[in-house]
Amino acid sequence: NVWAFNKNFDKSKPTLLLNSHHDTVKPNQGYTNNPFEAIVKDGKLFGLGSNDAGGCLVSLLATFVYFYSNENLPYNIVMVASAEEESSGKNGLNSVLKHLPELECAIVGEPTLMQLAVAEMHPANVPDRASRRQASVEGNTSKLFEIFAASRA
Repeated sequence: NVWAFNKNFDKSKPTLLLNSHHDTVKPNQGYTNNPFEAIVKDGKLFGLGSNDAGGCLVSLLATFVYFYSNENLPYNIVMVASAEEESSGKNGLNSVLKHLPELECAIVGEPTLMQLAVAEMHPANVPDRASRRQASVEGNTSKLFEIFAASRA
């Protein structure tokens, strides 16, 4: 896991999480190409992990870099490149949450065929503290849009 805070982090401001993962799944019997070799066919890249969250991760990193030095943001930004799928593994985002300030909302990058996916879950429905914290982050979509609108003003 790798995480970073914007340059002018201010504890009095709300914090926005940008997160995607840089892991990949293990190869399985269904592969028709060598998963450990990057192969370009018909203008498409094939290989282990070549079509998962790489684009999302790069986009979120570019967003973080764009806002990193801004002195007048109405919020903080923390970027987390997690080592496992979103919250399914104990060594991914869940292991980083204890090192982060309270999060107001999150943008989690995951391929969705270019369709916006909004995830909401009430914290009371999630069993452990780290997951409850993430659920409350993911569920605060109105705050996400408010923060995004403020950044565009």
